[in-house]
Amino acid sequence: MTRTVLFLLIASIGTLNASPSGPGAFPLAPGADLKDARPGTFTLFEMADEAVDGYIVWLPVDFDLARRYPVIMSLHSSGQTGQSVETALLHGPGKALVDPDPRFDPLRSSFIIIFPHLCDGPYAERQWFDRTDTLDSIFIDVIKAFPCDPSRLYLLGYSTGGTGSWGYASSHPLDFAAIIPVAGFTKPDLGIKKPIIRDWASLSRIPVWAIYNVFDKAVSYNHIRAAITAIEATGGAPFMSLAHDAVGPPFRENVIMDTSPSEIVGVRRISSIYKIGIHAEGNVWANPILYEWLLSHRNEDCRGGVIVRSIAASQRNQIP
Repeated sequence: MTRTVLFLLIASIGTLNASPSGPGAFPLAPGADLKDARPGTFTLFEMADEAVDGYIVWLPVDFDLARRYPVIMSLHSSGQTGQSVETALLHGPGKALVDPDPRFDPLRSSFIIIFPHLCDGPYAERQWFDRTDTLDSIFIDVIKAFPCDPSRLYLLGYSTGGTGSWGYASSHPLDFAAIIPVAGFTKPDLGIKKPIIRDWASLSRIPVWAIYNVFDKAVSYNHIRAAITAIEATGGAPFMSLAHDAVGPPFRENVIMDTSPSEIVGVRRISSIYKIGIHAEGNVWANPILYEWLLSHRNEDCRGGVIVRSIAASQRNQIP
């Protein structure tokens, strides 16, 4: 597996008048080595991998080498599979990062964020939960390159990305501090025949905020019902249930999370619902409360995880 830097995507935070909505909304400029990435920008990398053709890294505003930053990995939906790597930014926190709204200032300054991208291929074979070794390698490279906090690795995604969040986290129970799967499968469906979650007990220790559309015809609400039942059966606190309004034109509504942060910060299990008449994320990532919730969780067992152990092993092998 090889990587080469292709471009540097410059986020003109102070000059955008509205959130971007499609390819081209994140302007491209000639790239640089990862170590030369500037604060408040994205860096795009190409990968020689069977299924993952590249990834984008956001480096925080006012980046400080003396800090250790939490890391988010954002997994896109099947709608971006096979398109340009830039489209990995269209679902997840990408649009919020370049929205000038000051509500997103903490997001811009608090996290290193990774946006991997799936290249073209059959739907059942382009699933994130099948590509955990590749995702591990991306995490490892980013953690080696920048001052990251391995006890605060977070995972989120929508649709295929939500499916991948469930599957990746379940195979790495000691790696993630919290996950946010949105509208993802939790069991084989729509041509997927492999198990997505092999052992529900593996998710018993990971804080989860699962967000689902009750009216979704593509990803049935039964997927989250089954997940809640299975996870609660492993013990621990029950899921907190939340319902959110969706406002705006029909089928293009935005989910509004007006829950007080004091009610959800630190809560380990949350299940949210919204109602939009199609398979839509409702711009859910434009709710800063999600990122505040992520930061309220830390993984004290990270040294036992696949990612940290792999980094430690590679460092031992580099000693002459």
